[in-house]
Amino acid sequence: MDEICTYGSLDRVVKEKLSSLIESAFQKVLVSDYFEEPLEKVIILGDYKAAAILKPFGDWHYLDKFAVQKEFQGNGIGKQLLNHLVEHYSPLFWRAKKDNPFNKNYQLVAPSVECGKWFVYSVGMSPSPDILQYAMTKRETLKNIS
Repeated sequence: MDEICTYGSLDRVVKEKLSSLIESAFQKVLVSDYFEEPLEKVIILGDYKAAAILKPFGDWHYLDKFAVQKEFQGNGIGKQLLNHLVEHYSPLFWRAKKDNPFNKNYQLVAPSVECGKWFVYSVGMSPSPDILQYAMTKRETLKNIS
């Protein structure tokens, strides 16, 4: 099991490694101002093998990014991090596009609601209309590589 480190800011996080992890996992590019948005926690597994970024939303934790390095996908790293999030950060919610290959793992730990092109998952409480609205209308922060 890899060590999980949690940070309350980006001060001790290597943003270049975190950006690279997210972009390579999704094969997309982060918007240029992504790290200027407020965040609650950055959780990193191992040497940036996987990471999660939580953002505040009222009394909830919003899982804004969840990424696993390509070479570690499918070996349990993502499940380890997801289980950590569910155990330590409830109530928690997030969205995933319907074609996200990790949805099968999300469905093992959380019920979902279908909202347009998204599944909205929640742990610890049923999602309110405000949460569903937020998940559906939050801007996308990953852009296709051109």
